[in-house]
Order: sequence, then structure tokens, then C-alpha cells
Amino acid sequence: MPSATDTNVYFGTTHDKTDAPGNPVGYKFVVNGGNWEGGDNHLFTLTNSAQTVATSYFNRVAPSDADIGLLVASSSAGKVTVSWSGVLGLRLQTSTDLGSSVWQDIPNSDGQTSMTFNIAAHAFFRLFGP
Repeated sequence: MPSATDTNVYFGTTHDKTDAPGNPVGYKFVVNGGNWEGGDNHLFTLTNSAQTVATSYFNRVAPSDADIGLLVASSSAGKVTVSWSGVLGLRLQTSTDLGSSVWQDIPNSDGQTSMTFNIAAHAFFRLFGP
């Protein structure tokens, strides 16, 4: 359920009736019932029968970790290179209209740090992700 103070933060309660204190418990997040996060399971050690687990983030990208710096574009010989600090789950998008609500993901940009394109027409770029 979403937090009352931040609709991008969700919380919930689960009941684990099979693990005893001292056991490691693994879990993953899923978005909208279909997009599971990558990588290994998150783990915590059960210390008692009722405990609160520390805050954890989808794909382990906390808002403070997502400082991606500047999005830099340079052109040469009919090509443009767009560069940024790569973060898993962060992808490059493009649109022909800066004011548009329609942005297209650029394939294979997730987790990359730069991409190069042929210059065919004007284009706008942004980074989008967790």
C-alpha cells in the first residue's frame, strides 16, 4: 500500500510461519505484477518472531544512490553520443517534442553509460527509471 506521505513508497506486512529466528529470509520486489527486479534476492536475518525490516529499494537503487550527474551530448561526423552515469534500471528515452508526454525507451540502454546515434532529425533525451 502507498505511504501517506510519499506515493512512490510502498509498504506492507507479511507473515512468515515457516522460518525460525536466526534463519536468513530472501525476497524480491515486483512492479505491477510482472516486472521482477534483477539480481540476487534481498536477505535479512530473522531475529525474533515480530520485527521490522530495514528500508529496501527495487533493484537496490535508493533515491540517494541515483545521483546520475549530468546528461551530456556531443556530436561528431553525423553522430551524437549521449553519456551519463549508469544505474541499473535507469534507461535513456527520446522524444521529438520536449513538451510531449510521449517518450520512447531506447532499446538496450538500461544500465549503460553512453549510447551513440546517427543524427537524422532533432531529438530530445532524458533518463527515466526507478
